[in-house]
Parts: sequence; C-alpha cells; structure tokens
Amino acid sequence: MALDRLEANAPVLICIGARTFRTRVIRRLGKDLYLDALREGSASFAPEAGQTFELRYGDEVRFWTQPARVRDVLDPIPIMVVTLLGEARRLEQRHALRANLLVPLEYALMRSDAEVYATTTLDLSTIGLRFPCVFRPWTGLDLRMRLTLSRMPVPLIGRVVRVARAPAQIRGHLAWETSVQFQIPTPQARRHIGEAVRRALQNEAARQRG
Repeated sequence: MALDRLEANAPVLICIGARTFRTRVIRRLGKDLYLDALREGSASFAPEAGQTFELRYGDEVRFWTQPARVRDVLDPIPIMVVTLLGEARRLEQRHALRANLLVPLEYALMRSDAEVYATTTLDLSTIGLRFPCVFRPWTGLDLRMRLTLSRMPVPLIGRVVRVARAPAQIRGHLAWETSVQFQIPTPQARRHIGEAVRRALQNEAARQRG
C-alpha cells in the first residue's frame, strides 16, 4: 500500500503551486503524519494550521501524490502535524533510462558539517546514478548530492542501494563503486536529469547510425 512508504525518516515532498519543499516523516499515526516543519533549503516555508497542499512520496518504483492539511505546528522543535485527505493517487511508473554520462558530482553525508567530496558519475539514469565513493558506504545510507548539468546545479538525496565488495582503482584513485537511487527528486531535478539522459542516448544512437 502507498501508506507503507511513509515510515519514519521517509523523505516526502510538499508541493504548493510551483514551489516544492523537501522534508521527512518523523512518525505516522493512521492518517496523521508528524513532519519536520523546516528543512535545509526550505526556510521560506512557514506552515500554518489549516493550510492544504499536495504531499508526494514513494520509493524506487512508484510515486504517489495525496492532498494533506496542516492540523498543528508544534514549537519550538518545530514539527508540523498533517492529516492525509482522500486517497493516494499513483503519479507515475518510473522508467530507468540510463546513459554513460560523466557528470560533475558533489556528495556528502547528510550532516550539515560533513565533508563534501567531488567526483564525476560513472553513469546516470532517471532514477539514480553510479559513482566512485572515496569512503565505504553501506546499503540504505542517504547522501546529500549535487549534480551539475549544463552548468546548472541539481541538488538531490541519493540512497545507497549497491556497493562494490572491495575498492578498486578508478581514475587513479582507490574508491568503492557505488549505486544510489534518488529519493523523490523535485520536479525540476527530474526534468533536468531526464533531459540530460535522453539527449545522451539520442547522441549515442546518432553516432551508431554513422
């Protein structure tokens, strides 16, 4: 069921018109969700009791959207309590178009003071990417990431789904080949990534045709 994806620490996206704000689930009680009221990069969003918006959530396969209403805002943490309205609607089935794209990538642990590392991707798809990681991550770890596509920064959260058993020499450095899946990227990020992947696949097909 869709609600099964709303476990503690699950990432969710609040959509108000053309604006999107990233946050996470603290806990769920039936159709009531306790969410982080403010997240890094979303300080302009000040929730108020009675406010309604679209809540988007999902996993690596499916993506749902559902109306929600703010029931209360708890200070000074702050936490907002929202009530899910109606039924969840599956937004789309994701398809993993993948291209061998070397794209500038910055990555770090989720802590705000974590060291930021720079590399380039090994490949890029519409739902994730593969890259050489200088430390050994573990499956389920969330990483703060930023791609640069056509000189435009694209912030993301990637969840590690696969790690090489042993490090290897990649581009002259010892690293663990790591695959991540994006955790509900914003519509803008999804659009930029999709365009980059499709463009790369079209160029590759044109080269093969000669």
